[in-house]
Amino acid sequence: MTPVCQMCGTALPETGGCEACGAVRGTPHTPPETRWLLVGVRCRFTCKACGFDSPLDSLDGSGSAVCLKCGLHQVFDVTHWNALLPGLHAIPDLAGPKPEGSRSDPHWSIAPTGFADLRQTRAVVALSQGRLQIEAGPGHPLCETCREPVEIVIEKPGEVNTLCPGCGDAATYASKPADFKVPVVGAIGPEHRVDRAQARQESDGFLCGSCGAPLQVDGRGRLVRCGYCQAVSRIRVEQLQGLATPPPPDLWWLVFEGPSEKRRQLLREIGGEEDDQSIEDAEHDRPSALDHVVRIAVTGVAIAVGAALVLPLWFLVW
Repeated sequence: MTPVCQMCGTALPETGGCEACGAVRGTPHTPPETRWLLVGVRCRFTCKACGFDSPLDSLDGSGSAVCLKCGLHQVFDVTHWNALLPGLHAIPDLAGPKPEGSRSDPHWSIAPTGFADLRQTRAVVALSQGRLQIEAGPGHPLCETCREPVEIVIEKPGEVNTLCPGCGDAATYASKPADFKVPVVGAIGPEHRVDRAQARQESDGFLCGSCGAPLQVDGRGRLVRCGYCQAVSRIRVEQLQGLATPPPPDLWWLVFEGPSEKRRQLLREIGGEEDDQSIEDAEHDRPSALDHVVRIAVTGVAIAVGAALVLPLWFLVW
């Protein structure tokens, strides 16, 4: 696996520091193997009223957004997402350093692609559609507590579970991928996290979602630990409007599965429709995360049954 930034999880180019967060190159993380295609994004939308490029920190199909500078609740065209999601899917699917990207075809080569230099000479791509602007790059999400790469389990679209092998922190994220016309299966980020209480907002500040004690909020983090009860509360980006300096966009992650439409297009151009079908066959044969869980469960049952049969015979002989 390609090393990722120790601070934000974005893939590092071969030389230099992180293009996404600006961190000096330290000791990079090596993320775990995963079947999911992951792309980290920082998103902004241009406010209709004041022209400010306000953070958009979630995959939201509701058709509305709030400017953090002027506070205007406004209509947001969801078709902007549908136009950019295929390109976002292609980034982790086709990025280098392997010429074929995330997978290879035994008969046809699609190299080089437009993203072949990702993870080599660059790590971030800029995309835009209408009022939506996105900076995106391949990588792997990190634990919000200890910054270690997390393990990812998805058993149904829209629900992503992560587990940190370092500190043991578990998290659950929810989204509605059915609102969009692209095979995105989930999103990982503070706005999508559902296993933490939302902080309560009062006229003079924020209160812990668990015990009601005052929270110290500076706008730089979306998860804030209570100094009294140690519970972690979630700050929604909408709650940060009115700050003297609006916060920058947060880094969050889109999760895709299977070949991107760009890969299918490249294969069709050089090999015909039958190669598109070969991709479908390969995806069908690939075990899913649920298959993995089932195999573990079946193995455990088999061991338990075997022990139940063998132990009485052992005591009888003894």
